[in-house]
Amino acid sequence: GINYTILHVRGGGEKGREWHKSGSKLLKNNTFNDAIDCINYLREIDVLDKVVLEGDSAGAGSVATLLNMDRNIASGALLAVPFLDVFSTMNDETLPLTLGEYCEWGNPNEIENASYIYNWSPIDNIKAHVYPPILVVVGTNDVRVGFWEGLKYSYKLRDKNESNQVSLHIIKDGGHNGSSKRDEKFKNKAIELLWLMERVNN
Repeated sequence: GINYTILHVRGGGEKGREWHKSGSKLLKNNTFNDAIDCINYLREIDVLDKVVLEGDSAGAGSVATLLNMDRNIASGALLAVPFLDVFSTMNDETLPLTLGEYCEWGNPNEIENASYIYNWSPIDNIKAHVYPPILVVVGTNDVRVGFWEGLKYSYKLRDKNESNQVSLHIIKDGGHNGSSKRDEKFKNKAIELLWLMERVNN
């Protein structure tokens, strides 16, 4: 009874290298504008009624940015192993992935890149308005995106968010792909799906 839609916005690799490059660095806003255009189009043709967004890793960062841009874009959002503290992370060269990610987000040692990153970085642009319900899922052994990003985001959002509907699910010993134990992986996925269905049906 629901429509499941994947948004292939610029920054992904679905339409080749140029498609990817046109949603990175100083063109990152294309990612967010594409997503908003897709959602609005699907609403216009009556495919969507209540929208619940889901994103993983950098995709979760994109979803969080959409919520900062438009508090009415969705009725809920699931952010799994989310990359949210983009500005701080890209300025910390001691982290294992930072230098290799300059080609994706831009080098913040260059003032134009630093300003651009800061102006969309999800955690740095949380607003004091009513956000929809949000579930943040992190793993304590995630070596790609530190679990503290999800925690920091959740607490900052709770502090500023007038609705205070922020839930945090911590997967003990979980990595960037969740738990390595099959039963735990199924259990955690069930928690996510249950939360998503509650948002759709409420």
